[in-house]
Amino acid sequence: MTIMGKSNPLGGGICAYPPGTTLFDGYDGASEIIDLKKGVYYIRGQGAGGAGGNNGYSANGGGGASSAGFMGYISILSNIDNCTVYTGKAATKTATAGEATSIGKLMSLGGGGGGGSGSGVPGVAGIFQFDFDESCIGKAKILSYTVKSDGNTVEKVGSAYAPGANSVLTNDGGGAAGSGVANRHATKPGAGGAGGIQWDSTGGFGKYGELTIQYIKPR
Repeated sequence: MTIMGKSNPLGGGICAYPPGTTLFDGYDGASEIIDLKKGVYYIRGQGAGGAGGNNGYSANGGGGASSAGFMGYISILSNIDNCTVYTGKAATKTATAGEATSIGKLMSLGGGGGGGSGSGVPGVAGIFQFDFDESCIGKAKILSYTVKSDGNTVEKVGSAYAPGANSVLTNDGGGAAGSGVANRHATKPGAGGAGGIQWDSTGGFGKYGELTIQYIKPR
C-alpha cells in the first residue's frame, strides 16, 4: 500500500501517511506487502489459537493454547519497505497449532499449540517476538503497550475437562469443555479449542489470527 502525505496537520515533522491511515486490517490468512516508513504506529494483533486434542484410551484431550498478542504503539526509526504482513490461519484440525501472525521479520505473534490427544496435556502457549531478525535490529522500538504477551495455556485440574485457552487480547473465547458442550470450538480470535472427552471425543478448533496496523504521526 502506498499512501503518501506531505503535510502534517499536527505540526512538526513530515507525515509518511495522513495521520490515522490504516495500512493493514486483516485476519485468517490475509496478507499484504506494505511500507513501514519512519513514524509512530498503533498495532493490534495476535496469532491463531491451537486446536484441542481428541479423547483417547488413557485420557481426555488437552485444551489448545492461545496465541501471543500485542496491542500498543511502536516507533519505526528507519524505513522498513516491502514488508510482508500475514495473519495466522485457524487450526481446523484437532491437536494442531495455530499459525503465527507476523509483521515481516520485525514482529511475530506465535500461534497457540495444539492440545495432546489422549494425554490431557494442554498446548504450548504462542511466543511473542520483537526485533528478532538482524535485518530489523535498531529499526524499531516499542513505545508503550496494553498487551505484550505470550499466549495463555490451560491445565487440567483433577478430573476437570480441559477447556481452550482464552485470547490474551480479550481474555475470553476459549472453547468450553465438558459433556455435550456446543462451543468446544474457540469463539474469539487467538483463542484455543477445548479438548475432547469420553462422551464427545473430538477436540475443538482454534480461532484465527488478526492484525491491524495504523499510522499515527511522525516520530
